[in-house]
Amino acid sequence: MTVSCSQQCLSGEDPASRRPQWLYVTLAQSRAARTINSAQIAERFSAYGSVDIRPLDGNHFLVAAHSFYCAKDILRAYRSHKLIHVTYYNMWKHSSTVQVLLWTCISASVLGIAWTFLSKSS
Repeated sequence: MTVSCSQQCLSGEDPASRRPQWLYVTLAQSRAARTINSAQIAERFSAYGSVDIRPLDGNHFLVAAHSFYCAKDILRAYRSHKLIHVTYYNMWKHSSTVQVLLWTCISASVLGIAWTFLSKSS
């Protein structure tokens, strides 16, 4: 989405790059929110700074803000918005791949434990 290095030092080692955490945008389950697309979200958020939008599905988007101030301003502005809910992205809560993998591991563990106890009792 954005470059990993914001500046380069030609005379030595590059400084560590610090980027704000991604923002996770969820649209409300209403007719008005269904008409909002990634271009409209980019247009709304561009008032706070430069942003890159990556659509995940019809109702969820990842937003990479250019600066910490931009991310904080977007979070503050959309804290109590009716159609657009914005939070910091958390891989454990928002990634469907991680959730499927986590639930698969939990299910396999429970089945393994149950099989162990049932096989010992018979």
